[in-house]
Amino acid sequence: MAIENMSRFQLYIFDKDRKPLLKRLQKFADVHFVDVRRNAKDDDVLPAPDVSLEWQQNNEVISKVQWMLQLLEPYKEKPGMIQGLKEGLPQASLEQLYDLQESYPWEELYQYLQSAHQTGEDKKNQIANRKQEMEELQPVRATDIPLEALGEHRMTITQWGTIQSKQLEAFEEQTKDEPYLVLEKIAEDGQTLYWQASFLKEDRHRQEDLLRKAGFQPMQVQGEGTPADRIRVLEEEIRQLENDREEARNRIKSKLKELPELHAYFEALQNRKLRLETQGKFGQTAYTTSIEGYVPTVEIDRFKKAVEDVSGQAYVADFTDAERDNAEVPIRLKNNSLVSPFESLTEMYAMPHYNEIDPTPLFAPFYWLFFGMMGADIGYGIILLAITFVALKFFNLTEGMRRFVKFFFYLSFAVIGWGVIYGSFLGGLVAMPALIDMNKDFMVMLILSVALGLVHLFFAMAIKAYMSVRDGNPMDAFYDVGLWYMALVGAILWLLGSFLPLPAIVGKIAMVVMIIGMVGIVLFGARDSESIVGRLVGGLYELYGISSYIGDFVSYTRLMALGLSSAFIGYAANLIVGMLFQAGIIGYILGFVVFLGFHFFNVFLTMLSGYVHTARLTYVEFFGKFYEGGGVPFKKFVHPSKYIEYKTQEVTKS
Repeated sequence: MAIENMSRFQLYIFDKDRKPLLKRLQKFADVHFVDVRRNAKDDDVLPAPDVSLEWQQNNEVISKVQWMLQLLEPYKEKPGMIQGLKEGLPQASLEQLYDLQESYPWEELYQYLQSAHQTGEDKKNQIANRKQEMEELQPVRATDIPLEALGEHRMTITQWGTIQSKQLEAFEEQTKDEPYLVLEKIAEDGQTLYWQASFLKEDRHRQEDLLRKAGFQPMQVQGEGTPADRIRVLEEEIRQLENDREEARNRIKSKLKELPELHAYFEALQNRKLRLETQGKFGQTAYTTSIEGYVPTVEIDRFKKAVEDVSGQAYVADFTDAERDNAEVPIRLKNNSLVSPFESLTEMYAMPHYNEIDPTPLFAPFYWLFFGMMGADIGYGIILLAITFVALKFFNLTEGMRRFVKFFFYLSFAVIGWGVIYGSFLGGLVAMPALIDMNKDFMVMLILSVALGLVHLFFAMAIKAYMSVRDGNPMDAFYDVGLWYMALVGAILWLLGSFLPLPAIVGKIAMVVMIIGMVGIVLFGARDSESIVGRLVGGLYELYGISSYIGDFVSYTRLMALGLSSAFIGYAANLIVGMLFQAGIIGYILGFVVFLGFHFFNVFLTMLSGYVHTARLTYVEFFGKFYEGGGVPFKKFVHPSKYIEYKTQEVTKS
């Protein structure tokens, strides 16, 4: 239960082996590369292999494959959520992906889909144009004037256009003195008036300018027959275009059978992209390639075998233990099956540095305890247990999803356990004996919450002391932790003497211990300062930090508050259901619906609140006392899969 030991390697191979070796190491997976040039002197910097053209070409293919996937995915029949979880992701080995990368005829599929898609888009645009034309003709549909009468003739021009009714008076006023302009109102649609204008072709520019200034907006109409005839023609054309568009869609659908291989091909391209980008970290000479990185120490033999599978004995490799204080060492956590589901919380906050300790096994018991205290209901715990058990037993989950479900599976036992302590079953639906009565023992719950918080904080401080002793600084453990223990424990006992009948000697001893601790904090809290004044001022500021501990203690009252809120929401739901049951058969039906709805909502709300607030207690109160974080996560040399699950013995779970 710790941070996995890492070894740094320097590897030299012939350049001809570079690409096949990367494929082999991708199957090995447990390797984290670093840039060989990062710490090299300017004179020693080797150029990286030039793979820019390959990278660009690969990216272009990825873009086209992504386009094909986006085109095909909407036509795919989606399985139900339950069915999808049962089926899980299809499996494929990296070897299968490599073979597919070399042989898959993506270009033929791309051209076919592009042609079908373009046809569909063309038909879509044509349909839109015809619908717009129909919309313009609808107001003048009853007009019996043939459309052939519009446009230019031997001596005249005839146009249809619109004006707004509020402009009618001004329009008529501006056009009444034009002897060679013939106007006729042909239709009306709300506030829009439709007019026909005819004028001499030789007077076109003046007449069009006059009409425009008068508010006349020409219509763009074409075709033969009356507007009603044209609309019928357009409707028939739209039906035919819709059929053509549907045929184009069917052509696309016919390629749905390609989706599984297209998904796998996409993953193959992504892994190739990773191999190409990784080569930017290598150094290259005329005949050799220099590679550096990290492997887990226990995997060195497997790593050597992977290299020998490609290069035989024609390589040079040097392995050294990773430096404890090197912040660049990648971090991989190694815990047993009970603790590993909690690693996601550490990863979400920050990975430890290589010289720190893995906080996961240290906070996991407290997280389990606090989450259960916030949920604290036998029925809710059983529901959570049942859901997670079914998911783990019958669903084909990805590794990350399985770890997340297992996390809540373990937490369900804590919820049940605290439900037994509080005697709570579905918000009091069933009366049960309780060690702590949530309806009466509020002070007991408050004291218990703060006491658990005190243990949580003091344990975090003890971890800090251990780390100081481990690093050869025992006095730092005394100054930074021991003195705070004295100040806090002394202050707590001294204050308790005011409320509890403790012997007077206890209060006096507590006060002396508190004062010694506080004086020590002032004297040694800023011991790195170069001046006495600086040490005293810094020490006083450190002592002022005791106020933050008060806030920390108060934070743990949420253990009581969230437990009570969950119970009272459930209790309120039961009261509502009880009242509905008094309304006969309809009341029973509504009551059953309300019961299920309220309690499942309360389960969701309780679990979400427990997850978030327990994480806050861990991150702020617990980690804040000893944990720095900021380590570099170990990156496996395989691209995270989106569509498939890698089926290979080489890609181990972590």
